[in-house]
Amino acid sequence: MPELESCAPARERIASPEFSRALDRLRAATDLDYEQVMRTKQEVLALLHRSFAVQHREQPTPRGRAYQRYLERGGSALRDFATFLALAEHLSPTPGEPGWRRWPARYRSPDSAAVQRFRQEHRESVDFHRWLQFELDRQLSEAAGAARDSGLPIGIYADLAIGSSAGGSDSWAFPDLFAEAANVGAPPDDFAKGGQDWGFPPIDPHRLRAQSYAYWIQMLRASFAHAGALRIDHIMGLFRLRANSGL
Repeated sequence: MPELESCAPARERIASPEFSRALDRLRAATDLDYEQVMRTKQEVLALLHRSFAVQHREQPTPRGRAYQRYLERGGSALRDFATFLALAEHLSPTPGEPGWRRWPARYRSPDSAAVQRFRQEHRESVDFHRWLQFELDRQLSEAAGAARDSGLPIGIYADLAIGSSAGGSDSWAFPDLFAEAANVGAPPDDFAKGGQDWGFPPIDPHRLRAQSYAYWIQMLRASFAHAGALRIDHIMGLFRLRANSGL
C-alpha cells in the first residue's frame, strides 16, 4: 500500500515481536480465523489511514485527487456503505452478532437524523471504510491490468452472489426493494427433501422494475469495473428459486 513507505508507526507495528507472534499463530492454525485476521490487519490499516488523511485526503497530490474522484463516482451508495460498516463496528462489535435489524430503531435507516449525526460524529470511521474501498479498487485495477499484460484477454473473472444477507448493507440502504417478509430458498429435490431456506430476502421484481432496474444496473456496473467476465452464483438457481413466504 502506498502509505506504508512513509508511515513509520505502521512499519514499527509490523516489525514488532507481538505482531510477528500474532501472524505466526494465525498461520499455524488448522482453521482460518477470518475475524482475527481482519482485526490483525485493521491494526495496521488504521495507522495507514491516518497517514493518508494527513498526506493526501484533502491535498492536491495525485493520490488525494484520485481519492476525491473516487468519492464523487461512489456518491451516496459509497457513503451509505461506509456508514453502515462504521455503525456495525459501533453497535455490533462482536463478529457474528445480529445485523442492523437488532440496532436501535433510530439507526435502521440511512436517511434518519440519528444516522446523519453519527456520520458527522464518527466521520473518521466512515472515511476509513471509504478509503478501504478506494484502495481495494486501486488494487483490483492493478490486478486486472497485470492479468491482461500477461496475455489473459478477459482479465479478472468476477463473482456475483445470488443474494445478500438479511442483516447486511443492501437491505439497510435499499429497504423498499426487498421483500422483507420472505426468505429465498429452493424447492424440494433429491438433495433436500424438505426444500431449502437460505435465510435472505429476495428482491421484489415489481419494485425493481418500478425503479427502472437501477439497483441491478448499478450492481453490474460495479462488478464489471475491473472484470472482463462475471459469474452469477449460481445461475441455475435463478430458474428455481422459491420465496418461502411474504411475496
